[in-house]
Order: sequence, then structure tokens, then C-alpha cells
Amino acid sequence: MKTRKQASCCPWCGAHYTQMERCRAARKSGHLQCPVCGRLIHAFRSGKRMAAFISLTVAMCVCDFFLLQAGVPLVGIWVLTAALATVLWCFRGWTVVFEKSPS
Repeated sequence: MKTRKQASCCPWCGAHYTQMERCRAARKSGHLQCPVCGRLIHAFRSGKRMAAFISLTVAMCVCDFFLLQAGVPLVGIWVLTAALATVLWCFRGWTVVFEKSPS
């Protein structure tokens, strides 16, 4: 499995892409042309990474529920949820994987 840094680079020349460019490429047709080398890149959302992302989101909701049941003040739960949601938001581009396009 590629590391996060490797997954955000062009598989042909190694040019780095921002998270916004990666998400935009995955939302569109799934193909992206590298601005450095001009070759086609296939961008898609990894099923395993999406499952991990969704599992973490569900775990956060379950954790919030049990904290509410335990009597933790609501403000504390809001702060924890905001912090965890921010971390999850930063990893949303992690689900996009770049591979060499078969062309």
C-alpha cells in the first residue's frame, strides 16, 4: 500500500498534488493530466480507505453517544467532536489514489 505522500504524487514523474486537486480529479471523470509531464493519471477513491474513513466516523458517533450516557457535559462533547471532525476533514483527500493510466 502506498504511503500518503506517495499517493499524492504523479506516478509518472513524482509531481506533488494538493488535496483540493486530488479531490477534484476524483469527482470528475477520474482522469487527470499531469501539468509537469503531460501524461494521464487515473484518480479514484480507494474502497479500503473509504471503509476506514467511514468506520472512524461511526466510531466517533458511538463515542459521543456513550459520553452522553456517562454524563459528560455537552460542551465537552462538542469540543471533542469538533476536534475529531477536523481531523477527519483533513484526511478526506487521503481516500483518493493516483495510478498510471493505461494509455
